[in-house]
Amino acid sequence: MTKFIIMLLMVPFLFSCNQPSNKVSVDKDNKYKVRDTPIAFMGIKIGAPNGSEIAMIDSMGQIMKATLPDGINHYLGSSNRSLFVNPAEKTLNTFFASLIDYQDDKHNGWGLIKSDCDSITTIHFIIPNCKTDTVYERIQNLFVERYGQPDSSYVEGEDEEMRNTLCYWNFSNNRRITLNKCQFFASTISTEWERLFKTYERVEIAYQDMKAVYRHEAAEKAKADEEEQQRVQDEENRKSENRKVRAHQQL
Repeated sequence: MTKFIIMLLMVPFLFSCNQPSNKVSVDKDNKYKVRDTPIAFMGIKIGAPNGSEIAMIDSMGQIMKATLPDGINHYLGSSNRSLFVNPAEKTLNTFFASLIDYQDDKHNGWGLIKSDCDSITTIHFIIPNCKTDTVYERIQNLFVERYGQPDSSYVEGEDEEMRNTLCYWNFSNNRRITLNKCQFFASTISTEWERLFKTYERVEIAYQDMKAVYRHEAAEKAKADEEEQQRVQDEENRKSENRKVRAHQQL
C-alpha cells in the first residue's frame, strides 16, 4: 500500500518532467530576435580586431576584396546626405558583395570596413542604382524576420531635395544596424540637375559600434565649445582694447 501511494505521488512529477518547457519553446521561436549577440555583415564582426576582416573576405564566396568604383565615392560625403560620415574613422578595407533579399533576389553593392580605434567600428554597404522603395522594403523584411521590428523608423531631410528614410535595430554594447534609402525629391528642377541627383539615390546598410559615433560627437562638441570660448575671449579682448582707445580719444 505504501509503495502504491509513493507511485501515485511521483506520477505528476514524472509527467511534468516529460512535458516541453514553455520557456525553451519561446526561446527557440525567438532565437533570431535576440539582441545580445555580436552583429556581423557577411561574417565580418563589429568589434573584431582590425585586420581580422581579411581572412573572412578571403574565405567567403559572397564577398570579395575590391577597390570602390569612382562613382561610389559620391555617396560618402555629408553634402550628399550620407548618414555615416565619421572623419575620425579610417577605412581598413573595401569590398564587393551580393546580398540576397527576402524574396531571394540578389543585389550587388560595395562596402567599406572602418575603424577609429583598434577594432572594426563600422561596416557600410551601399546598393547603388536600384529601385529604392522595393529594395528597401525587401531588405527590411529580411531584418524583421531575423531581429524583429526596428526600434525606430523616421525620415530625415523631408523638406530637402535628398531625403533619407531609415530604420534601425539596437543591440547590446551600443551596437546598431541601420537600413536607409536615400531618394531625390523635387518638383521643379532642370533635367540635367535632376539626372545628376538621381545618381545619388541608393539603399545602404550600416553595422556600427555607436561608441565611435559618440566619440566623434563628443570631439565635435568639445571643438565647438573651444571655438565658442575663443570667440567670447576675442570679443572681450576687442572691447577691452576699445575701452583703452576710448579713454585716450579726443572729443
